[in-house]
Amino acid sequence: MVQHAATLAFARGFEAIHLCAVPEKASFYQKLGWHLLENDVGEHRLAVLTYTKP
Repeated sequence: MVQHAATLAFARGFEAIHLCAVPEKASFYQKLGWHLLENDVGEHRLAVLTYTKP
């Protein structure tokens, strides 16, 4: 589902997309090719990841 959303975003002209996730799930997205930008963001201490158009 995440890859489908990324494909749609890239088809609409976006060069990069971002995602916020609970820290425990960040490694899941990194295995899919997402790159960690920041940790401990906001009151929920989320991880912010980015995925760039291939």
